[in-house]
Amino acid sequence: MNEEIGITMWAMQLVAPQKFKRVMIDAPDQETLGPGEVIAELVAGGLCGSDLPTFFGRSGGQSIRETVPGAPMHEVVGKVLATRSARLKVGDFVVGALPQYIGIAEQFRCPDSNLVRMDPRLPRIEAVTAQPVATVLNSVARIPTELPNRRAAVFGLGPLGLAFCHVLKSKGFEVTGIDRVDRSEVVEHFGIDHFVHDSVEHWARQVNQMEGPAVVVDAIGHDQDLVIAAIGVLAAHGHFVEFGLAEEWAVLPLRKFLQKHLSMHACTTTDWIRFLEEGQRYVAEHPELYEIGVTHRFHPWDAQKAFELHSVPQQGRLKVLLVPGLEAPTE
Repeated sequence: MNEEIGITMWAMQLVAPQKFKRVMIDAPDQETLGPGEVIAELVAGGLCGSDLPTFFGRSGGQSIRETVPGAPMHEVVGKVLATRSARLKVGDFVVGALPQYIGIAEQFRCPDSNLVRMDPRLPRIEAVTAQPVATVLNSVARIPTELPNRRAAVFGLGPLGLAFCHVLKSKGFEVTGIDRVDRSEVVEHFGIDHFVHDSVEHWARQVNQMEGPAVVVDAIGHDQDLVIAAIGVLAAHGHFVEFGLAEEWAVLPLRKFLQKHLSMHACTTTDWIRFLEEGQRYVAEHPELYEIGVTHRFHPWDAQKAFELHSVPQQGRLKVLLVPGLEAPTE
């Protein structure tokens, strides 16, 4: 059984770098759904740092994403309108990650391998925060268990960096968070033992090598100097997590990396069902992740304002959501 799906729908489209326009496009066709696919109505979406290169027109040659209606947003909560999934039924509320990043639209189409049924303990809008937390849990699960100490440092205290701090603290780490933006008003809620209001590079130069962290997470990206700082500050036999969206190419001090017996991993999530379920449980048990972590909500037709705010790190701005249920802006 399927709910009524219209022939057309609204979507936001980047018509130039940093310039959104609302357009009307064909709605997803339920007659062409493949096995395991669903069509859902957008209930809420979250903006992510990985959306920004597309917004700025610098997506590394992924020009299609820069022009397709609905891009760039992948963190979603939706209500299933049509389904060929054995797990998800019409009327289910779902949380997930859109593989094509085209979520700023009235409806979206997605494989059920990227979706789970929403945990009823979560508020319907803020449940979207389970998606980024899922990526953090996936990454932390890959950190080696044998480490030289239980100290961790997180570069960048935006929404993802704060989530890393929270999860690492729950795993028993002593957490240092570094950011050039003053996050002192929120650090106590995210398990940060030591907040450093400074640049990563300057902080790293002050760290005694004998007291270096065993784990460093780069939650900023876009800068090979952060990789160099991480390798320099890590304790011998430590581990580096490259989570921030990296440049296409980077030069790193490989000899130092080898001499210190370091290890490293990047963070693409593949088992979405497992980690979305874990992410929902974690957020339900720690509501501060959305009560404090979500600071701004906009109607999707205000995507321009939302992305302009999201694109500038600043005090008082953490997670930005797009919520169709809010009052639509007048033109």
